[in-house]
Amino acid sequence: MDLIRELEGIDQGRYAGPVVWTDARGDGEWGLALHCGNVDGARAGLFAGCGIVAGSGPAAELAEAEMKFRPMLRALGLRAEGRPGSGTSSQSR
Repeated sequence: MDLIRELEGIDQGRYAGPVVWTDARGDGEWGLALHCGNVDGARAGLFAGCGIVAGSGPAAELAEAEMKFRPMLRALGLRAEGRPGSGTSSQSR
């Protein structure tokens, strides 16, 4: 984690974690959340991770990250709009 902090220069905060449900018998499922958010009043920070490796394509990784943000944006009542000249998405009401 120290190397990631050094290279990325940002606090990962709530980056990922387990998502679990179980019933009274102990039956259930485990998953890993690779996208999450933190809502604080009228502000929200959204986080999504990608597995970037040597063979990754930048456009495909960006598309994957944007896809991961869509359900969170919908949950907040936001929609994605293209940013002029970038080909990527931003949030707006």
